Amino acid sequence: MAEDWLKKKKELEKRMLKVLKESGPLKPLDLWAIISMQYVKHLEIVYLKDIVPRYILQGTMVRLIDKGILKMTDELKVTINKAAE
Repeated sequence: MAEDWLKKKKELEKRMLKVLKESGPLKPLDLWAIISMQYVKHLEIVYLKDIVPRYILQGTMVRLIDKGILKMTDELKVTINKAAE
């Protein structure tokens, strides 16, 4: 199980470096949203709205989709809508 976690962590680090190179400077919240969208289960993403104000989380997701950093999926639509509730 620890090996799986390390593997995921390395994959995440590679992806984050790639995203940074492609998109230029990002705010910490942008990076956090990318991490949550790509690597966290849907229900846990919805839980994030309790940590960051919902409208900020929703706005960040929408902005990252507009930049092409996040891909819109049905699950992400549900997440954005729940973040807006």
